[in-house]
Amino acid sequence: MENTEGIFICGDEGENKKHVDALDILAKDLGVSANAMLSAYRCEFDRLAQQAKIRDFLSILIARKVRDIVKS
Repeated sequence: MENTEGIFICGDEGENKKHVDALDILAKDLGVSANAMLSAYRCEFDRLAQQAKIRDFLSILIARKVRDIVKS
């Protein structure tokens, strides 16, 4: 795993870990650094988190969107 220590995506520690892990896995899959994708991930997080009533699947939805953005 890439050194993703210190990456901050959201305020809740447990939820933040979930997002950092999703970002790390996505970065590995795409062959780029997590830091290179962090801005896109945070932007998508900010957009979706405002509307989310159930936050359990946010990391999956965000990862899919960011993957689409990077691949296009």
